[in-house]
Amino acid sequence: MRAILNFPANADLIRALVTDDQDLKLMNPKAEIPFNRDQWQELVDPANGHLSFLVLKSEVTVGHFAFLRLNRELHEATLGLVYISPALRKTKASHELMQLVDKMARELLDLRLLRLNVRSTNLAAYHLYLRAGFTEYESNDEIVRMVKVIT
Repeated sequence: MRAILNFPANADLIRALVTDDQDLKLMNPKAEIPFNRDQWQELVDPANGHLSFLVLKSEVTVGHFAFLRLNRELHEATLGLVYISPALRKTKASHELMQLVDKMARELLDLRLLRLNVRSTNLAAYHLYLRAGFTEYESNDEIVRMVKVIT
Protein backbone atom coordinates (compact mmCIF):
# COMPACT_ATOMS: atom_id res chain seq x y z
CA MET A 1 0.00 0.00 0.00
CA ARG A 2 1.04 3.56 -0.55
CA ALA A 3 -0.33 7.02 0.17
CA ILE A 4 -0.51 9.85 -2.32
CA LEU A 5 -1.34 13.46 -1.62
CA ASN A 6 -4.83 14.41 -2.80
CA PHE A 7 -3.58 17.56 -4.53
CA PRO A 8 -5.07 19.59 -5.87
CA ALA A 9 -7.60 18.69 -3.20
CA ASN A 10 -10.55 16.89 -4.77
CA ALA A 11 -13.54 15.96 -2.60
CA ASP A 12 -15.07 14.02 -5.49
CA LEU A 13 -12.37 11.38 -5.04
CA ILE A 14 -13.56 10.86 -1.46
CA ARG A 15 -17.17 10.52 -2.58
CA ALA A 16 -16.16 7.95 -5.18
CA LEU A 17 -14.39 5.96 -2.45
CA VAL A 18 -16.92 6.31 0.39
CA THR A 19 -20.35 5.41 -0.93
CA ASP A 20 -22.02 4.51 2.37
CA ASP A 21 -23.58 7.44 4.26
CA GLN A 22 -22.92 5.75 7.61
CA ASP A 23 -19.20 5.59 6.76
CA LEU A 24 -19.28 9.30 5.85
CA LYS A 25 -20.70 10.00 9.32
CA LEU A 26 -17.97 7.89 10.96
CA MET A 27 -15.32 9.83 9.06
CA ASN A 28 -16.94 13.15 9.89
CA PRO A 29 -19.81 13.24 12.41
CA LYS A 30 -20.85 16.64 10.99
CA ALA A 31 -21.10 15.31 7.44
CA GLU A 32 -24.19 16.40 5.61
CA ILE A 33 -26.25 13.69 3.96
CA PRO A 34 -26.47 13.46 1.02
CA PHE A 35 -22.78 14.12 0.36
CA ASN A 36 -22.11 17.85 0.27
CA ARG A 37 -19.16 18.38 -2.05
CA ASP A 38 -18.50 21.93 -0.79
CA GLN A 39 -18.40 20.80 2.84
CA TRP A 40 -15.87 18.05 2.07
CA GLN A 41 -13.85 20.27 -0.26
CA GLU A 42 -13.36 22.68 2.64
CA LEU A 43 -12.23 19.77 4.85
CA VAL A 44 -9.46 18.71 2.47
CA ASP A 45 -8.33 22.15 1.25
CA PRO A 46 -4.67 22.91 2.00
CA ALA A 47 -5.59 26.62 2.14
CA ASN A 48 -7.52 25.73 5.32
CA GLY A 49 -4.51 23.99 6.88
CA HIS A 50 -5.48 20.45 5.86
CA LEU A 51 -3.73 17.79 3.79
CA SER A 52 -5.68 14.88 2.34
CA PHE A 53 -4.13 11.55 1.33
CA LEU A 54 -5.54 8.72 -0.76
CA VAL A 55 -4.41 5.19 0.06
CA LEU A 56 -3.74 2.89 -2.88
CA LYS A 57 -3.37 -0.87 -2.99
CA SER A 58 -2.35 -2.30 -6.37
CA GLU A 59 -3.17 1.14 -7.82
CA VAL A 60 -6.79 0.96 -6.59
CA THR A 61 -7.93 3.59 -4.09
CA VAL A 62 -8.86 1.74 -0.90
CA GLY A 63 -8.55 4.37 1.80
CA HIS A 64 -8.14 7.94 2.92
CA PHE A 65 -6.77 10.00 5.80
CA ALA A 66 -6.08 13.66 6.39
CA PHE A 67 -3.95 15.83 8.59
CA LEU A 68 -6.26 18.58 9.79
CA ARG A 69 -5.32 21.84 11.45
CA LEU A 70 -1.73 21.23 10.41
CA ASN A 71 0.65 23.37 12.48
CA ARG A 72 4.13 23.14 11.00
CA GLU A 73 5.63 25.48 13.62
CA LEU A 74 4.52 23.19 16.46
CA HIS A 75 5.03 20.05 14.34
CA GLU A 76 1.56 18.74 15.11
CA ALA A 77 -1.77 17.99 13.46
CA THR A 78 -5.07 16.24 14.01
CA LEU A 79 -5.53 12.96 12.19
CA GLY A 80 -9.00 12.73 10.71
CA LEU A 81 -11.24 11.58 7.89
CA VAL A 82 -9.75 8.09 8.21
CA TYR A 83 -11.33 5.45 6.00
CA ILE A 84 -10.49 2.01 4.69
CA SER A 85 -12.65 -0.02 2.32
CA PRO A 86 -15.02 -2.40 4.14
CA ALA A 87 -13.42 -5.48 2.56
CA LEU A 88 -10.06 -4.52 4.11
CA ARG A 89 -11.25 -3.72 7.61
CA LYS A 90 -9.99 -5.95 10.41
CA THR A 91 -7.15 -7.10 8.16
CA LYS A 92 -3.47 -6.34 7.89
CA ALA A 93 -4.42 -3.44 5.58
CA SER A 94 -5.80 -1.40 8.50
CA HIS A 95 -2.44 -1.71 10.25
CA GLU A 96 -0.65 -0.80 7.01
CA LEU A 97 -2.81 2.32 6.69
CA MET A 98 -1.70 3.43 10.16
CA GLN A 99 1.92 2.80 9.19
CA LEU A 100 1.38 5.08 6.18
CA VAL A 101 -0.03 7.75 8.49
CA ASP A 102 3.14 7.57 10.58
CA LYS A 103 5.37 7.63 7.52
CA MET A 104 3.69 10.68 6.00
CA ALA A 105 3.61 12.47 9.36
CA ARG A 106 7.28 11.84 10.04
CA GLU A 107 8.98 11.87 6.65
CA LEU A 108 6.90 14.26 4.60
CA LEU A 109 5.71 16.75 7.22
CA ASP A 110 8.16 16.34 10.12
CA LEU A 111 5.28 16.08 12.59
CA ARG A 112 6.03 15.13 16.17
CA LEU A 113 2.52 14.93 17.61
CA LEU A 114 -0.76 13.62 16.25
CA ARG A 115 -4.14 14.00 17.90
CA LEU A 116 -7.41 12.38 16.93
CA ASN A 117 -11.01 12.01 18.04
CA VAL A 118 -12.84 8.73 17.70
CA ARG A 119 -16.46 8.00 18.48
CA SER A 120 -16.75 5.97 21.66
CA THR A 121 -19.06 3.53 19.85
CA ASN A 122 -16.50 2.86 17.09
CA LEU A 123 -14.60 0.17 18.99
CA ALA A 124 -12.82 -1.24 15.93
CA ALA A 125 -11.25 2.14 15.17
CA TYR A 126 -10.48 2.78 18.83
CA HIS A 127 -8.56 -0.50 19.12
CA LEU A 128 -6.79 0.11 15.80
CA TYR A 129 -5.56 3.46 17.11
CA LEU A 130 -4.41 1.89 20.39
CA ARG A 131 -2.43 -0.74 18.45
CA ALA A 132 -0.93 2.09 16.36
CA GLY A 133 0.47 3.73 19.49
CA PHE A 134 -2.17 6.33 20.32
CA THR A 135 -3.12 6.80 23.96
CA GLU A 136 -6.37 8.09 25.36
CA TYR A 137 -6.20 11.39 27.23
CA GLU A 138 -9.85 12.41 27.52
CA SER A 139 -13.27 10.92 26.89
CA ASN A 140 -16.98 11.43 27.32
CA ASP A 141 -20.06 9.45 26.30
CA GLU A 142 -19.55 10.29 22.61
CA ILE A 143 -15.89 11.04 21.88
CA VAL A 144 -12.53 9.64 22.91
CA ARG A 145 -9.58 11.97 22.40
CA MET A 146 -6.25 10.34 21.68
CA VAL A 147 -2.68 11.46 21.12
CA LYS A 148 0.52 9.96 19.74
CA VAL A 149 4.10 11.16 19.82
CA ILE A 150 5.76 10.48 16.48
CA THR A 151 9.27 9.06 16.81
